[in-house]
Amino acid sequence: MDRRRLVSSKEAAILLGIAADEDSLIRHFTLGPADRLECELRRRRQNKLGFAVQLCTMRQMGCGQRETATP
Repeated sequence: MDRRRLVSSKEAAILLGIAADEDSLIRHFTLGPADRLECELRRRRQNKLGFAVQLCTMRQMGCGQRETATP
Protein backbone atom coordinates (compact mmCIF):
# COMPACT_ATOMS: atom_id res chain seq x y z
CA MET A 1 0.00 0.00 0.00
CA ASP A 2 1.41 3.40 -1.00
CA ARG A 3 1.63 6.21 1.50
CA ARG A 4 -0.06 9.48 0.75
CA ARG A 5 1.92 12.65 1.34
CA LEU A 6 0.03 15.36 3.17
CA VAL A 7 2.55 18.03 2.22
CA SER A 8 5.26 18.19 -0.40
CA SER A 9 8.94 18.19 0.56
CA LYS A 10 9.12 21.91 -0.21
CA GLU A 11 6.09 22.65 1.99
CA ALA A 12 7.55 20.57 4.82
CA ALA A 13 10.83 22.50 4.62
CA ILE A 14 8.92 25.78 4.85
CA LEU A 15 6.75 24.61 7.75
CA LEU A 16 9.34 22.69 9.76
CA GLY A 17 12.71 23.96 8.61
CA ILE A 18 14.86 26.08 10.87
CA ALA A 19 15.78 29.49 9.54
CA ALA A 20 18.98 29.55 7.53
CA ASP A 21 19.50 33.19 6.58
CA GLU A 22 21.15 35.60 9.03
CA ASP A 23 18.17 37.94 9.44
CA SER A 24 15.79 35.10 10.31
CA LEU A 25 18.28 33.55 12.71
CA ILE A 26 18.69 36.86 14.53
CA ARG A 27 14.95 37.53 14.62
CA HIS A 28 13.93 34.09 15.89
CA PHE A 29 16.93 32.88 17.88
CA THR A 30 17.88 35.92 19.96
CA LEU A 31 16.73 35.70 23.55
CA GLY A 32 15.37 38.83 25.13
CA PRO A 33 15.67 39.72 28.83
CA ALA A 34 12.37 38.00 29.70
CA ASP A 35 13.43 34.82 27.88
CA ARG A 36 16.79 34.75 29.64
CA LEU A 37 15.13 35.27 33.01
CA GLU A 38 12.72 32.40 32.26
CA CYS A 39 15.66 30.12 31.48
CA GLU A 40 17.48 31.17 34.66
CA LEU A 41 14.56 30.87 37.06
CA ARG A 42 12.72 27.82 35.77
CA ARG A 43 15.40 25.52 34.39
CA ARG A 44 18.29 23.66 35.94
CA ARG A 45 21.82 24.22 34.71
CA GLN A 46 21.90 21.02 32.64
CA ASN A 47 18.79 21.82 30.56
CA LYS A 48 18.84 25.60 30.09
CA LEU A 49 20.29 25.40 26.59
CA GLY A 50 17.78 22.79 25.45
CA PHE A 51 14.91 24.86 26.80
CA ALA A 52 16.20 27.97 25.04
CA VAL A 53 16.49 26.15 21.70
CA GLN A 54 12.97 24.73 22.06
CA LEU A 55 11.60 28.16 22.95
CA CYS A 56 13.20 29.79 19.92
CA THR A 57 12.18 26.98 17.57
CA MET A 58 8.59 27.15 18.76
CA ARG A 59 8.62 30.90 18.28
CA GLN A 60 9.92 30.54 14.73
CA MET A 61 7.21 28.01 13.89
CA GLY A 62 4.53 30.29 15.31
CA CYS A 63 3.75 28.17 18.36
CA GLY A 64 4.97 30.60 21.00
CA GLN A 65 3.16 31.60 24.12
CA ARG A 66 0.73 34.44 23.82
CA GLU A 67 0.63 37.13 26.43
CA THR A 68 -2.69 37.28 28.20
CA ALA A 69 -4.04 39.99 30.42
CA THR A 70 -4.45 39.01 34.04
CA PRO A 71 -7.97 39.48 35.42
